[in-house]
Amino acid sequence: MSLSPSRMTRGTRLLLISLLATLIVLTGGGTKVALDLRDRNARITALEAELEQTRQRLAATEVSLSERSTQLAVTEKEKADLTKKLDASYAAVSVGGRVDFPVLRGMAREGDTVATFAKREGTTPDVVLALNPWLKGHKGPLADRASLWIPKR
Repeated sequence: MSLSPSRMTRGTRLLLISLLATLIVLTGGGTKVALDLRDRNARITALEAELEQTRQRLAATEVSLSERSTQLAVTEKEKADLTKKLDASYAAVSVGGRVDFPVLRGMAREGDTVATFAKREGTTPDVVLALNPWLKGHKGPLADRASLWIPKR
């Protein structure tokens, strides 16, 4: 039996056209799926490479952070030691001599005023001015390491 167009019935023609259309759609869809899979695989490969680079940068950053943390700890300890030495150099000392005077010799720090010096030494500005009469009328900051009399505590 031959399938010439003249002998085919209308239903058969519709069936063949439907089958042909289905075949074209399936082939096109399969091609699209294949292309989508190829693109997705390429994207996965690119993301894996990017992830590996990010991991390497993270590892390098962690090493750098560890080194800097160690350096910071050393610097903080050194600063604390130097601050203690500096504070000790400003500490009030007894007045030397054979007589035990009821005063100590204190040292002003950079930026100190009579009021800030008195507060740090546990006294009042009036007492500091009474023991150091040359400061009367003095305005502004005292000289760094200025030697001033303060009462013994």
